Amino acid sequence: MLRLLLYITVLMLTAVLLARLIEVPGYVDMVWFGWYIETTPLFLTLSLLGLFALVIGAFWALDRLVSLPSRYRNKRRVEYHERGLSALTEAIAALSVSDIANAKKLTKRSEKLLGKTPITHLLTAQLARLEGDEETATENLKRLLDFKETHFLAARGLLEQARKSGDVETAVTYAQEAGSIRPDSSFAALSLLDVYTHQKRWQQAIEVINRAQRHRALTAVEASRYKALIEYQHAVYLYDRDDFSTAQRYAAAAHKTLPDMVPAAVLLAEIFSTLGKKRNASAVLTRTWKVSPHPEVAAQYKKLLTDLLPEKRVTAMEKFVSVSPEDMESHLAVAEVAFDAGQYGKAREETRKALNILESPRACELMAKLEEAADNKEKATKWHTRASKTLIEAAWACESCKKHQPQWTLHCPDCDAFDSIHWRIDRHRKAADTQASTAVDALPLLKTH
Repeated sequence: MLRLLLYITVLMLTAVLLARLIEVPGYVDMVWFGWYIETTPLFLTLSLLGLFALVIGAFWALDRLVSLPSRYRNKRRVEYHERGLSALTEAIAALSVSDIANAKKLTKRSEKLLGKTPITHLLTAQLARLEGDEETATENLKRLLDFKETHFLAARGLLEQARKSGDVETAVTYAQEAGSIRPDSSFAALSLLDVYTHQKRWQQAIEVINRAQRHRALTAVEASRYKALIEYQHAVYLYDRDDFSTAQRYAAAAHKTLPDMVPAAVLLAEIFSTLGKKRNASAVLTRTWKVSPHPEVAAQYKKLLTDLLPEKRVTAMEKFVSVSPEDMESHLAVAEVAFDAGQYGKAREETRKALNILESPRACELMAKLEEAADNKEKATKWHTRASKTLIEAAWACESCKKHQPQWTLHCPDCDAFDSIHWRIDRHRKAADTQASTAVDALPLLKTH
């Protein structure tokens, strides 16, 4: 609308100017190259405007002619760019559905059209990694270090490759580089923690946590947790070397921060027992049982009862579990001690209470032992069968590889994932047809392995 008003205004001004020139009386005389020219002001004005337009047109035509090669090159460059982007998009789509051969061909085509760009290097590295060509993957990731926008991504990829190949020093270098680029990155901080804990460099690990917290890569809660894990690992290291007093200090610090951490409580109780401080050991285990009833805690507490008479052990265990009386583990702990003491009625009663809460393999096996003690082999066999077929299993399991482990460790023994093992109760599917009916739904939309 504004442009239209501008055009109308210009036309009106032009019309007014021409009307004014027509009304101007007189003539214009001039001599040009020996020629005597007499004309009106209007004709002279129109002639000058025409000459100006002719000169402008000539310059425009000359410019178009001179710029024709560059315009042709620019047009070809745009076409190449569009074709390269199209090939790149197709390569990413092929990679997402694991069509490696086609993705590789399309990546090479995009490289030819676009040149060596960060995204083509990234795709080439990813394809090389999927094909097991670590040398090509490393080469392209190193090239990505030259680009500001992909520097962190390249350092992260090279870090993962170094960890995979067992090159610890290189892994530390790239982890530090990633941390310097992105001090707010939790990945860089946790990667350094992973490496330092493997190397038992406890002080450096604590420094990494403090720095990550300052840059808000880790929250205060996360930082406290990781510090407690480091303190626990340090305590284990010292305990294995019979430095019980120092190990007690680090284990106590870990337990204070994470009272629900079963391994820390068990270790601290074991240290106290070794040092003859059974009352302290009992207090530690009681505190953990209140927030996290666990069979390993109960087993450690049973060690404290070895000097008592069998019937006294049952009473002591009942008092111990009274802080979490309705938990399944509380009933099983009392049932096991009662069974060892020969109080089969008490053991059966507590085991049934545990079964009413959750039919676990341990509860079923304990019922089988009770039936065997009563010389009822048929019922014992049935309980053994129920134990083997139960769909519920409580165990330490890795959240990364999903494999069960016999005990908690900071690094998964199978996949080496850091801080991935947690106590969990798995509920398995009941029938094969249920699995088959949901198999299609479980397929990922994008698959790159």
